[in-house]
Amino acid sequence: MTVYSSEGCQYCVKLKQLLRENNITYINKDMNDEHVLKEFKQYEISAIPFTLLSLIKKKRELLVISQKI
Repeated sequence: MTVYSSEGCQYCVKLKQLLRENNITYINKDMNDEHVLKEFKQYEISAIPFTLLSLIKKKRELLVISQKI
């Protein structure tokens, strides 16, 4: 699971806290990083937090858009 987020985003902070409290492992990608922002734009999503689930066995990705937590 990959979470695209920013420290200044209250919903991002809440999502990451919820994941940690439930022992859910995730990779955080900080939107303040220029390379991460470029990567994020490929999904044509305009809001964060944005969660990407990679389904390894099925070799596809599932986009999960969450704005309010």
